[in-house]
Amino acid sequence: MARTTYLEAVTAAVFSDQVTRGNVGQLAQAVAAAPQPVGAPSAAALLLEAIAAHNTQGYAAGAAILRTAMDLFATEMSPESELRGRWLCSLLAGWHLWDYHRWRLHSESYLELVRGSGALSELPMALTSEVCRLAYFGELSAAAAVNQELQAVMEATGGSFAPYGALYVAAMRGRPGEVTDLIDAARSDLSQRGEWFGITTAYFASALANNGVGDYQAALRSASEWEPFNVLTSTSSGSASSTGDRQSSSLLDQLSVGTFWTVEVVEAAARCGRADIATAAVQMLAEVTSASGTDWACGVEARCRALLSEGPVAEELYRESIERLARTALRPDSARAHLLYGEWLRRERRRSEARAELRLAHDMFVEMGMEGFSARAHRELAATGETARKRAVAPPPETLTAQEAQIARMARDGHSNPEIGARLFISTRTVEYHLQKVFTKLDVQSRRQLDRVLSD
Repeated sequence: MARTTYLEAVTAAVFSDQVTRGNVGQLAQAVAAAPQPVGAPSAAALLLEAIAAHNTQGYAAGAAILRTAMDLFATEMSPESELRGRWLCSLLAGWHLWDYHRWRLHSESYLELVRGSGALSELPMALTSEVCRLAYFGELSAAAAVNQELQAVMEATGGSFAPYGALYVAAMRGRPGEVTDLIDAARSDLSQRGEWFGITTAYFASALANNGVGDYQAALRSASEWEPFNVLTSTSSGSASSTGDRQSSSLLDQLSVGTFWTVEVVEAAARCGRADIATAAVQMLAEVTSASGTDWACGVEARCRALLSEGPVAEELYRESIERLARTALRPDSARAHLLYGEWLRRERRRSEARAELRLAHDMFVEMGMEGFSARAHRELAATGETARKRAVAPPPETLTAQEAQIARMARDGHSNPEIGARLFISTRTVEYHLQKVFTKLDVQSRRQLDRVLSD
């Protein structure tokens, strides 16, 4: 019971502000000093041990235990035990370990578990987790569809949850205005609840969206709203900050998109001529990515280091980033590596090579629906003397409403009418009514034909 309580305290601390969550270092020390469980440790016990080890022994020690804990979660255990840790596993796999295989496994398993057990109070978190994962994998249409399901759940239950999913989708699409609107609408509620995670996520999303469209000054301003930004500026100016002060909250910083946030800082600061801040951000990033060792982590680190390098060193780092990220499922990061390499080649006056990289990046961004980055790649191509080819797109049939599109996708993916109704909290009759309208608008006769005519 004590370990369960500690685990819930850590989960709550991820969301809460600095004042509410208190000293995370003391919590970790208390966990580390607790008596060991009798017999083989459970997955939840190992998860807690990993979190404590990170704060007391460092990232590498915690990561090794964490991977074991996550693998144990894939074995048979009670639904109650799984529910206590699956969300944290999903978060840690992506934001902390940079392990996209485990991220996919735990996010999908968490959502399946919540739906199967009817744990309605967990459903918003499970859906949000999957929206964020899909967005980061570049599956933006799927992410938007799951986010629509999330909105239906919130409306039906009258629940209140920060718009994390909507923020990530808008940020990856490169829509700074939409991100700002979401922040403005949620800021008061987040502040009242002390939901530090939501505020941090909002400014990270703003930095990502602004980097996407090439507004680096705005991206850096958004990044500066995050509290650990002061650590970077103090480090870059030469003033010392104690390792203990940083270590006491480092895990919470990383859980709240901390290492991902530094990626956006590097790009924005480098483009704004603030090499001092960018260098400090790379050093903070490398503490995690180098120890993680995954192709995703090392590929992003190489991309960031390339921004601060010149000549053959920069080119070697860009090529390493492209090679590593091509081996992952993270197509947005891979496309960004091609874009930055193409921009560097253009500045080196190697226009022919730049066009090849920029054209590839542009096509990848267009395919994923990352509008901001695709427009940026288009501008860079124009600067080389070439205009990106616009894809010929047939005019769509009569436009589906958001709910019709959502129901159509679920029907296309094999869900029955009762299943669709249960997920969207509407009656089976209402599902049938909307599907008839979908069939009419798309000029099809059955759900088997949806896969042919319904694009993502």
